Amino acid sequence: MDNTISMVIIFAISVFIFFLLKEMYIIYKYNKLITNTPFYNKALFGMYVKFVGKIIQPNKIDIPIYKQKGVFYRLKVEGLHKVKRRKPSKGWATISKTLHQESSNKFTVVSNNEEVTIQIYTKQKGLIVDIDKEIKTTTQPIQGYPSDNKYSSYKYNIDYLKQGDEVVIYGLLDRDNNNNFMITDTNNQKLPMIIMKGNSISISKFYGTKIKISLIFLILAFVAIYFISK
Repeated sequence: MDNTISMVIIFAISVFIFFLLKEMYIIYKYNKLITNTPFYNKALFGMYVKFVGKIIQPNKIDIPIYKQKGVFYRLKVEGLHKVKRRKPSKGWATISKTLHQESSNKFTVVSNNEEVTIQIYTKQKGLIVDIDKEIKTTTQPIQGYPSDNKYSSYKYNIDYLKQGDEVVIYGLLDRDNNNNFMITDTNNQKLPMIIMKGNSISISKFYGTKIKISLIFLILAFVAIYFISK
């Protein structure tokens, strides 16, 4: 293989390895966090805990755009437009900009006949969700949400939870105004509020599998570099 082509391929693989290692670090960090966080216990008041249970919410809410009933949602509206790449041969690139974000802020989770309120005060960037998702893309903006003539289309990302969903919640164990226990924000980026659908075992297995798959790709990338450089 031509030496120049080999160097280009090796450089491309090296860039891939860099981003893969970065992603693996993020996965490892969250896997360690969700594994080591203690389960909910009233004695842990004021500490970062995880609560595993099922959503039992008497008052359901309308999930915007999705047009169904649920108990929690987070909506992000993006404006999309196309721009020419620097090299005309590479065509057009799609650029997105976040125009609007909103979420509901309260629902109830039950475990072993004990109810705990999940109260969300945090800004959108401080909230991590891994739940059901719907994405709707339109060329015309949906009434009631931001728009601009410079955008050729709009993307509406909706994360949501429904009655009966099993969830794992990570956050600060606190009390509400009625002195009832609730899980809420920590105001600490290293201990973010996390809402995940599933149970703690399935979530731990999911992250463990992602790490193993990433390791396989990492090994294959190094093997490729070895044979190309020979």
